[in-house]
Order: sequence, then C-alpha cells, then structure tokens
Amino acid sequence: ERTVTSAIPHENYVETDNLSNAINDIAVLVFSGGIPSGYSAVALADNSAALIPEDIVTLVGYGRTGVNQPDSGILREVNTLFKSYYPPKKFLVMSLPGKTICIGDSGGPDFVHFPAIGTVQVGVNSSTDYCRATH
Repeated sequence: ERTVTSAIPHENYVETDNLSNAINDIAVLVFSGGIPSGYSAVALADNSAALIPEDIVTLVGYGRTGVNQPDSGILREVNTLFKSYYPPKKFLVMSLPGKTICIGDSGGPDFVHFPAIGTVQVGVNSSTDYCRATH
C-alpha cells in the first residue's frame, strides 16, 4: 500500500473554483510504499525529446473511467496521440475515442518512448474537457 506522507504545493499556487483558471496547480507528493508494480523511475525529457504530431503519448493516472463513475483507486494507463504545442510550454494530446484522462488523473505522468533515448516523462496530466464527451 502506498500512503502519501507529505505534499509540497508549488510556491505560487493560486487556489480557484474554476479549474480552467488554475495557476501553478502542481505539487510534489512524497509517499511510502514504493513504486507501483510494473513501473520504474524514468528520466524527465530534455531538449532532445522533441514531440512531433502523431507521436504516441502514454497517460497514467488513478482517475475515474467516466464523469459519473466512482473513483476506483486503480492505476490505469492509456495511449493517445500528440497533437501540438501551445505557447509557452504546454502541449495538447489528441484524445482517441474512449482514450483520455478524466477526473482524478491530474498530476499523473505523460510518457513517450523515443528509440534513440528510451522512455521519458514529457509532461503531467492537467485538465480535460474530453472526459464528458468520450464516456
């Protein structure tokens, strides 16, 4: 069992009731219990990990499977496609039907496997409007 032992929010986090206006909405969680089965530590992407449209991005999280579904506490992953970058350093994945993040997946890692450098973390799940549309 993994238990969160502390949470360190971004020093400039601004709490808001509207998720689309969230600012610096990220934190580091320290937990006990080790890395989930089947996972291992990976490097963070550097400038050599440039995404191009149609790259497969693996999204990971503990979120719901639909907007009206209960939280199951099960770690899931889904493969979807990279679409484009938004300035300054955000990127958008193109959700395939039924292949997206949902409520509770925020903060989960996004991975890409590059043949030359291996699997790296390229991002963090944030918000989505697709959960309601695809489930």
